[in-house]
Amino acid sequence: MQNILRGISHMLYQYLTHRDNLHYIEGLHLLFLLQRLVNEAPLLPADGDGTLQAPWRFREAAQWMHCASKLTGVDDQYLVVGGRLLKKDKSRYISDQGPAWYSRVEAATSGNNLNGNANAIFGPPAAPPPPGMSAVPRPPVSPGFWELQSTAPNKAFGGNAPKYREVAENIVEPGRNLPENTENSRAAGLLQLHRPISSWAMATKQPALLRAMRAFLKNESALLLAPKTSSNVANYSRMQTMLPVLTAAMFLAEPSRNLRAFPVNLMLLDMASRGTYTLDQIVWHPYDLRIPGRQPYFDEEVEAVNIQGPVAARRQMAGVRKIEDMHLVGGVMPASPTKGGDLGKLKPSIPKNKGKLPQFAQFDYIHRKEISVLARWCQTMEPGTWRASGAIPQGATAVGWGDVVYQPRKNAHFYDELLRLQSKISSRTRSLDSM
Repeated sequence: MQNILRGISHMLYQYLTHRDNLHYIEGLHLLFLLQRLVNEAPLLPADGDGTLQAPWRFREAAQWMHCASKLTGVDDQYLVVGGRLLKKDKSRYISDQGPAWYSRVEAATSGNNLNGNANAIFGPPAAPPPPGMSAVPRPPVSPGFWELQSTAPNKAFGGNAPKYREVAENIVEPGRNLPENTENSRAAGLLQLHRPISSWAMATKQPALLRAMRAFLKNESALLLAPKTSSNVANYSRMQTMLPVLTAAMFLAEPSRNLRAFPVNLMLLDMASRGTYTLDQIVWHPYDLRIPGRQPYFDEEVEAVNIQGPVAARRQMAGVRKIEDMHLVGGVMPASPTKGGDLGKLKPSIPKNKGKLPQFAQFDYIHRKEISVLARWCQTMEPGTWRASGAIPQGATAVGWGDVVYQPRKNAHFYDELLRLQSKISSRTRSLDSM
């Protein structure tokens, strides 16, 4: 296992080298381009107002980005992702509150004795919901069913906001939290007993996880455990709890601190779909996963694997020596290290037209990670034209920053290739579809 992990690349790319190996793009200029395109991206209000009575629901990138840009750190706010009711607290952390339909039940009944009667809550079958809105499901009722929905074991991470390391550990070892949910679901009559519980193993499949996250972003149905035609899973949202929390953390909480995180995290999903990274690597470094029953990869020191991170007092890059410092490194996702979102929120002022080259007031390790993701994604999108690199080829010339950040000049080197690259990055700020 250790030898396999040594092959995982967490290096930071700084440049985008052209296929002629004679020209390159500065990674910082790519980041300025991304900032300009984020500034210009359309914004639309989400469905709902973020209250418990009318939680947000999202269908488009413009809605996620609008909500993130307006998110406050004052009050608790609510959203529905993957059929789960999630809470954003005053610190902008995301926690699971249980199935969204149950929150309506709880609010409507205020503790009244239901005697197992679903009609006492939902009434007769409702008319079809409006476009974009989910119908309130009519669940099967069995003894203890309603009580199970509000208990901590039936919520992701016990209803607490998780750390990214915890999320990665659950991605790698879903058996750590899913059996509790499965037992509750079985007791509530939500699983057919003839179906083996091992079907949860599908949750470890990378394509299934990524498809589900994109479905959550669009407020679409996502069944990981069985085909939609199967009667095994009455309602996916009643059992799955971990992935909606991660989706909201990556695409609402992190962009609320740094709006560039929205397209950057979509880029990470694109690359994960192509096998560049796995989802657990995106959110946390594999050397720092703490899974019971596994031999730890390192005891105290990690110096031998040459991991670079911001361990110095002023966040200068240096070799990470101790496992306890890995929280400063995190995963591939720029916001994953401790305080990553807050440190990355610093942004340059981008004029609408070419002028003086924009600058960051304080360039940080998190910005380095953003550049690295951008460069690797550009290589992934244009593999025959651009290559992410950590060093400048000898004798190579930089492409003019104005041609990268703004509309390239007609006589600029690689005019068509630069336009194509800009168009793809712009699309990544506007679309939720896989690229």
